[in-house]
Amino acid sequence: MYAEDYLEFLENLPYYLTLDPVDVSGSSRQPRQKTGFRYPLGLLGDKVTLHFSHDKTFAEAREKWNRRKTRVNTDELYVVMSATQGCCNVSQVKRFMRLPYPKIFFTNRNINHPDAVNLDRFRRPRSKSALNLFHVEKNGKRLFENFDWAAWLNSHGELHARDILQGKTSL
Repeated sequence: MYAEDYLEFLENLPYYLTLDPVDVSGSSRQPRQKTGFRYPLGLLGDKVTLHFSHDKTFAEAREKWNRRKTRVNTDELYVVMSATQGCCNVSQVKRFMRLPYPKIFFTNRNINHPDAVNLDRFRRPRSKSALNLFHVEKNGKRLFENFDWAAWLNSHGELHARDILQGKTSL
């Protein structure tokens, strides 16, 4: 999902989990990838577009979506967003931070929030704004592999992302 759709989806999660996606693959909502290939798109309600970039057909994508959505447990939900998802305006960041779930927002901006982690050093070469979350460090790990996901998940959201990156992993 693009940032705006992702936020809408999370803000109204119980509602969107009741919906079956509608095929909009041939509509004007269909983006063209750099390679020229297309992928299936689904629409939830009239607001949330799902990009099924790993599926060959809409039928396959819808089947996977409907199977996976039954496993969502809103009492054990943790959400992650990054500036690489096109979420760079102040309104979107504020909306994400208001979500009632434990969260992490990876960014290259200075945002004064315990769940926002400034990863300025992970910028793509020659880029002033985009993060490169897939950049391989000297230790052979990508950014998200260096984050202590187990500590964050095991804390049930009581530990903030910034604390984990700073090594404060005890409650």
